[in-house]
Amino acid sequence: IRGGTFERPVLLYMYRETRSAEFLKRYLKGYNGIIQTDGFGSYDAHFRDNEYILHAGCMAHARREFEKIWKANKNPIARNILNQIRKLYKVEEEMRTLGLFQKEMFSEIVRIRQEKAKPILDALYLHLQDLTTKPEGTLDLGKAIRYSIGQWDKLVLYLSHGEVYIDNNLVENAIRPFVLGRKNWLFSGSPVGAFASAFWYSLLQTAKANGKDTYKFLLQFLKGLPFCQTPQDCEKLFNDSIGWG
Repeated sequence: IRGGTFERPVLLYMYRETRSAEFLKRYLKGYNGIIQTDGFGSYDAHFRDNEYILHAGCMAHARREFEKIWKANKNPIARNILNQIRKLYKVEEEMRTLGLFQKEMFSEIVRIRQEKAKPILDALYLHLQDLTTKPEGTLDLGKAIRYSIGQWDKLVLYLSHGEVYIDNNLVENAIRPFVLGRKNWLFSGSPVGAFASAFWYSLLQTAKANGKDTYKFLLQFLKGLPFCQTPQDCEKLFNDSIGWG
């Protein structure tokens, strides 16, 4: 889970013994805001009826389905859809260049998206709908189209919420080191070990996301930890170590 602000991002790794998102209903109890995920069915099942949570989708996951098809057989329909999605990312790149996300100019981000990205998305949706009535293509293409249409309300939610990115690639990037390590370690040995690993990953990856030298951060944090008497002491030590003091 990634949250916080542009200047103070926070990464939280959580281990559970199943892939069910059931635990999120308890963990997010009282949360009022937006959750952005890929299209994994368990997320949708647990967020669908929550009146306090808006569920945003991930354009990168939708794009990935068409990219696989293009790489496999150079399907022209997939290429056209990829070109339209590329235009959406161009809009996001322009706003990053202007520093709008860093400055938290969310209303301006929404204005630009409504002006430049919404017409592209409207046309793309009509195109996808039209493709569902035509027999040409492959089974994989049909699957990719159905995925995008099924996720559409979530995929376009970012248009009206400037604090939401077009995709959740920041989370994907944060997961990658853990996945690479998992291939080497094979397993954590026990659930207790997995919980411990998640704790340390949370500390180190949050420090890294905030531009800190992970060794120096960890050294300062561990040196001060024996002197903490309360959770508040630990929180202050963490804030000081990561530069939030």
